[in-house]
Amino acid sequence: MEPYLRNGKNVTTDNFFTSLELVNELKKKQTSIVGTADKARRELPPPAKSIQQLYSSKLFKNGDCEALTAYQCKPETNVYILSSVHCQRVFLQRFLRKPETVFYYNQTKCSVDSADQVARLYSVKAGTRRWPVVVFNNILDLACSNAFVLYKMRTNEKISRRDFIFKLATELRQAYMNSKMPRAPQAHH
Repeated sequence: MEPYLRNGKNVTTDNFFTSLELVNELKKKQTSIVGTADKARRELPPPAKSIQQLYSSKLFKNGDCEALTAYQCKPETNVYILSSVHCQRVFLQRFLRKPETVFYYNQTKCSVDSADQVARLYSVKAGTRRWPVVVFNNILDLACSNAFVLYKMRTNEKISRRDFIFKLATELRQAYMNSKMPRAPQAHH
């Protein structure tokens, strides 16, 4: 993000990255953030997690302009959006009473969804409760997706993503196996 910091830009994230700590860090760098928050986050206040009336919302503020919007979009589902842009509750749709933060997130999330969709198609993720493993697997998925885009740009080769992943895995494995091979002792003169 470095070239885009301190330019008044906005970052849109999914619930994997969104946290109050990130909001505060980006705020120091004059960069705003809007992102969905996972209901399991400890940062969310307990009243935000309660089921509300359908299409209703609650706004929770922290400081001058950090707001958490809890929107009841389905009978058993709340959407949590943390924003350093939207400080008040403004509704943009009468029937669904959808808050502006939800609209804004939906308008700016396309690249977040695209990256997730591409990474999810061929993923190394497996079920685990250890968060470092989840983070590492996510980094691998995104790195592989980015490597594929760069490879196609540089080589103009027509290759499917699946074939590229096999080729990448084979090359990485070969480099690893070569590093494990016993080396011939060198003669000292």
